[in-house]
Amino acid sequence: LYLKNNNINDAQTYCVYALELAKKTKNNNFVCEAMYFLGLVYFLKKDFSNALEILQELVGVISASVLQEWKVHCLLLQGRIYLELGRATRATSLFKLAQDLASRYFTSLLSACNVWYGRACLYDGNFDLAVKIFQEEKNKEAFLFLLEAVLLFSEVSFSLDWKPEMLKYECEDSYFSWNQDSSVVYNVFEYMEDIAWKRIYKMSYANRLFKCFYSYYKIRIAPDCDSSEKIERLAALKDMALESLYAKDANASLYLYLCYDGQCAIDGKITGVALGFLSKACSVLQRACTLLYTTEMRDAFMKENPWNAKLFRSASENKLL
Repeated sequence: LYLKNNNINDAQTYCVYALELAKKTKNNNFVCEAMYFLGLVYFLKKDFSNALEILQELVGVISASVLQEWKVHCLLLQGRIYLELGRATRATSLFKLAQDLASRYFTSLLSACNVWYGRACLYDGNFDLAVKIFQEEKNKEAFLFLLEAVLLFSEVSFSLDWKPEMLKYECEDSYFSWNQDSSVVYNVFEYMEDIAWKRIYKMSYANRLFKCFYSYYKIRIAPDCDSSEKIERLAALKDMALESLYAKDANASLYLYLCYDGQCAIDGKITGVALGFLSKACSVLQRACTLLYTTEMRDAFMKENPWNAKLFRSASENKLL
């Protein structure tokens, strides 16, 4: 209940209490559930050190009690943490393990495992495989990450069967119908970010992130977007960024960075308005770093995560970091 009301700190307190009670009952399924949700709360706060620690403990309980249904969920969450930390190779191996396990025993989770394996491959530089996976899966996460691939890596735009101009048709005609596709049994955002922010945003996290990326695409890449539409898209992007900031969404730095870069693209130069968004993005990123307890982890988070690296470079160039 606290998590659904976006009160993540109190949610953490109650998850800790739940875990203490679960251990006293010696009910391993209850222990797994409490550990997983405590790890999830740490993840949503970007407290990755504590998240990895509790999930490693969860791995031990799963192995001892043979509760394999928790294994895929644990691997997906661990993989997402390593992706956030910019350790894409490690994330790839974890998503691959989840993929293999789901293909044998938990087929309802297989599509989600495939898509996140694809995203890890993308972050790891294996563009062709990532695009192939996204195009084969055709669910809302897959299409979201295909759009992200076009935004992050110019190499994707020149792959053999993909052209950026296809995006306009695909986005407007296909994404939201896929979003209603009941055949997609498990969506990772739905069981992670949506728990804390869906009520606040009044839409799924995947949909919101898609709207953000698509607005940025129209501003920065789309060949058919005129200046008036770009201004409208930027206004929508700014609304989402500020809403994320007020909702204490730890991913607000991404939205704010896209506002900065979009403003620069429209103005043709770095203005005070653009720097205001960049400064706010830096503050959110630096706050997240306070929960990373080693220099190595902080450096990886800021410099190896593809989006954070873009923000870090811009902030450094403008002497904000």
